[in-house]
Amino acid sequence: MTPLLSIITPVRNTALFLRDCIDSILAQDFQDWELILIDDGSTDNSPEICKGYAKADTRIKHLRQSHQGQGIARNKGISMSQGRYLTFVDSDDMVRKDTYRLNLEIMEKRPQLEILQYPIVKFVDSIAQSCEDGNDIEIICDIEPLLRCWLVEKKISSYFCNKIFRCTAFDGLLFPGGCYEDRYLMAKVLKRTKTMGISKRGCYHYRQHSAQTTRQPDNIEMSRCLLGAEASILRVIRPYDSLNSIRLERFLNCLAHAKSLSKALRKEEILLLNSVMPSIKHGVWLSEKPQISLRCLLWNILGIERYLKIF
Repeated sequence: MTPLLSIITPVRNTALFLRDCIDSILAQDFQDWELILIDDGSTDNSPEICKGYAKADTRIKHLRQSHQGQGIARNKGISMSQGRYLTFVDSDDMVRKDTYRLNLEIMEKRPQLEILQYPIVKFVDSIAQSCEDGNDIEIICDIEPLLRCWLVEKKISSYFCNKIFRCTAFDGLLFPGGCYEDRYLMAKVLKRTKTMGISKRGCYHYRQHSAQTTRQPDNIEMSRCLLGAEASILRVIRPYDSLNSIRLERFLNCLAHAKSLSKALRKEEILLLNSVMPSIKHGVWLSEKPQISLRCLLWNILGIERYLKIF
């Protein structure tokens, strides 16, 4: 029988917290779901934990792959999913037991909603804060207001884990490998979204713990991923002059990441920077900051490669 909701959880060496995560799904007061556990080459006993839960409950599926990164694991989960709706849970986090029921009720009553975001709180180890529930639903329509709510007003987070998506939201889209995959793909998802809701119901518990530091990429990989994510955002916001200040800020971020790569900067990344570089119009005439105007003039005149070598 086809489930209403597909829950996708990449797993990578989180045996210490994995049972808490899966148990929070099993404890949901909404039961029409499938849980897809994609083990991304764990070297601890996470695979055995996944197998045990999958054997005990037919709604839980488990697949093991070589280590390719969380984004690739999510892509595999999406390809396996059968639900009308999709959501994501990181394997060291938890979900409050009424979260899916309350928010799917909203989406079922409002078929125009393509994405629904619900509250997220961070907690350290076992100390969790509670979310304050409310009945108000904020509806945001059209790409420009959505981008403003995400990049300027910060009402929309870059997290995929505190959102429910209609399954069609990911048609033709893939998470990248490497890190910062949420930030990279959120721009593309919002670009094709006509209507999104922000709910005050339920709660996603995002766990912060010391073991996370062992999963951080090295500085070169991090800069490379951040450069790709910022460029993805720039491609989406480029047509909107009302977001010009954000466009300039994001491009300066790109230059900072490129500078940190130094000699490791690749030719294709230079081409990428040139493809998303703000024009003189946007950087000089539309900028309110003389320092940014001057820098924009220089990188347009010198070209990105020479600019980075000089400055």
